[in-house]
Amino acid sequence: MSRARLLESPDCDPDCDSDQDESDPSPDTADLVQDTIGSFGLYQLWLCFLGFLFNVVHCWLSLSLKFVGLVPQFVCGEGDSPGEDACMAYMGNTSRPCTTFVFSKEEVVETIVERWGLVCDKAGLENVAQSVFFTGCLVGVFLAGLMADRMGRKVVCVVLVITFLISGVLGGLVNSWYLWLVLRFVVGAASIGMVTVRYTIQVEMVGGSWRSWANTLASSGWVVGYMTLPMLAYSVPNMRQMEVLLGLAVSPLLLLLVFCHPESPRWLLSKGRVDRAVTILNRVASWNSRRKMISEEHFLKFISSHSTVSVTTNKPIASSGLSSLFTSRFPTTRLNLFIMSFCWFSFGMAYFGLALHTPELGSNVFIVFFIGGLMDVPVIIVVPFLLNHCGRKPCMVGGLLVGSICLLATSLLSSTSEAIIVMAVLGKMGVGCAFDTGYVWTSEMFPTVIRNSSLATCSSFARLGAILAPLVVFTDMYRPGMSILVYGMVAMVGGMVSVGLQPETKGCKMLPDTMEEGERAAQRRRL
Repeated sequence: MSRARLLESPDCDPDCDSDQDESDPSPDTADLVQDTIGSFGLYQLWLCFLGFLFNVVHCWLSLSLKFVGLVPQFVCGEGDSPGEDACMAYMGNTSRPCTTFVFSKEEVVETIVERWGLVCDKAGLENVAQSVFFTGCLVGVFLAGLMADRMGRKVVCVVLVITFLISGVLGGLVNSWYLWLVLRFVVGAASIGMVTVRYTIQVEMVGGSWRSWANTLASSGWVVGYMTLPMLAYSVPNMRQMEVLLGLAVSPLLLLLVFCHPESPRWLLSKGRVDRAVTILNRVASWNSRRKMISEEHFLKFISSHSTVSVTTNKPIASSGLSSLFTSRFPTTRLNLFIMSFCWFSFGMAYFGLALHTPELGSNVFIVFFIGGLMDVPVIIVVPFLLNHCGRKPCMVGGLLVGSICLLATSLLSSTSEAIIVMAVLGKMGVGCAFDTGYVWTSEMFPTVIRNSSLATCSSFARLGAILAPLVVFTDMYRPGMSILVYGMVAMVGGMVSVGLQPETKGCKMLPDTMEEGERAAQRRRL
């Protein structure tokens, strides 16, 4: 057996597995953590609700640049009279480049375009701002994952929430374009980092088929945030004020996180902090009305009886990091990480590219954006059924391929046809299905000791795709709709390479803890 296999029955005799192969654990074994707290109960529901709230705020910030960076109608504020070119100031028979602009107040005011005059020779810099934000997401989620595996999930999450609050509020107050970009980078890093790290705690406390439903409950916050963001922007048309509001929105979540959210018991056990883990497990069991409580002595006795090495409360049970994947011992797990990372790259580019740059063709920006969020509702409802009945791989492969076909089909339509909006939204729904699957499958596929790091790495590649998405939009200058075709081609490649992922984790009742367990699981077709 492994050094501290926590996926065995606590009632099993120490010698009961002596006749079984180590690589083929009995199907009757149970996860001791889940056996104590249950697969899903009131406490896990509470964690999902907190995840819901975090995702609402995260979505508001991630997509806010649609309105914060909106380019309003404008005219030159200099010269005798406005001319045909709004970028030129006309004075009599002469003209010169305009330096002062008057912007329309019809939709929103105080956007970054208006604050720093990002028009004419500075046009397009609002897209650069989006790339800067997602660059922060890329760096933040990767570093947060590494720190969370080393320092603990909760403490890292608290630091990130505080960082979010400070940098988010300052973004609406500063008057320097470059300082605003720096703050945008920081708040992006904090936003995705806090959501990903908190999600890992949820995954490690929910069991079996309930993980897909728990993911749906928490992820539905993204959909709610998507649909309410245009309402928020319409209600608070001053984008400076909205930036401050978004920063302050996380303050009540900080209090809930500090006082009402636990550290991951699995992480504590992997670090040998059995006493604190037992306290949390018993508290959760009490919330869930579980009669079976567990003592530290019983836990240590169980671990030592299933370990080849003695365990104490002041020594880590397992000490492996993401760097261990780059050795010859874990080739299948390493391949899974490479493939999954590219899949996440395709999610990020296609989903965020379409969410922030869906063609509007003269329609109301608030309504089109709301419809884009509304179309995510059927995805968030249907995906759990598909995950539990069809499996993770069919949802991943099918979502990416169907989404890519819809996006590539736009090449057959006229550039002014409103059917492009329909196909783009359908394509985003397919990619969204694969995106939701990616969160569940990635968190189940990799072992506890690198679960947060693996999820963070994959999420970093999604942010890399999101960084490139606004830059791809510049291809529309050469051929209208070209960016949608690029998103479709990337999603198509992601769907094809995802066929090589294994194992299928549908219906799995226990997650791998150590690197060795993860490698053995990855070599099977099913977990």
